[in-house]
Parts: sequence; structure tokens; C-alpha cells
Amino acid sequence: GAFAEETGFRLVFTVHGIILAQFVTTVGIATRLIKAAMDEIPHRYEEAAKTLGASPSRAFFTVTLPLCRRGIVASAILTWAKALGEFGATITVAGSMAMKTETLPVAIFMRLASADIEGTAVLVLILIGIGLGLLYVVRIFAKGGRNVSRKTA
Repeated sequence: GAFAEETGFRLVFTVHGIILAQFVTTVGIATRLIKAAMDEIPHRYEEAAKTLGASPSRAFFTVTLPLCRRGIVASAILTWAKALGEFGATITVAGSMAMKTETLPVAIFMRLASADIEGTAVLVLILIGIGLGLLYVVRIFAKGGRNVSRKTA
């Protein structure tokens, strides 16, 4: 903290603090989701690319990464959704300065603390709408872009 303050890079009560807090709380989830996506790719594909003359890094970038791209994108979407709802670390590092370091969960907390029930309800509905929208996008993406709704005959 002291080094960052001396170099002029402020983290506490700034947008950079929000980004740092959300990154620290979600990097583990993102890593696990991406690892799960990569574990689904059979190693024989990389081995086949290596036998055809590809270096290990070239095999990774031309075989493994394209095969798990949907899992990586789904991981990014779900991690962003988790970061969007982050409260504890964000309010601890960045505080709750209105219109400066106020995220949606912090705004909900502040409206509720000031007994603004209508404002709280609107913000909660916005957060729920964003969450449901993201889940729908992930569901479509996981199905490979096919139509998710079932047509009845």
C-alpha cells in the first residue's frame, strides 16, 4: 500500500480499487472454469499436432485454445457476472462514494440503509435482470448457438 501511494498509484477509494477488489475475488473462479474447459480437450489432439511438426506452444494456440474457446467465453461471462455482484471486497477497498466508487451492490446497500425502498427495489430488479440475461446468454452459448426454446409440435 505504501509503495503504491508513494508512486502516485492510488487504489483505496478509486475505480482502480474496484477493479483490483473484483479481480482478486474472481480470479480463482475464472481459473477453475477455464481449467475445466481445457480438461475436456483430449490430449491426443495436441499430441497429433506435435507429431505433425507443431511445437508445444503452436499446438496449444492452434489446437487446444480454439477447441475450448466456448468454455473460455462462458467463463469470462460468468466471472464478470460474479464481479458485478461483488460487495464485501469492493466496499472494503473502494468505499461507497456516490457516483465515484459506487457499484450496483453498494448502491443497493446504501439505498436500503437510507430507507429508500423504491430505489432499492429498482436497483435489485436491474441486478436480477442483468443476471438472468447473462444466464440466458451463457445457456445459448453453451448449446452452440442453437435455439434454446423448445418448439412443441
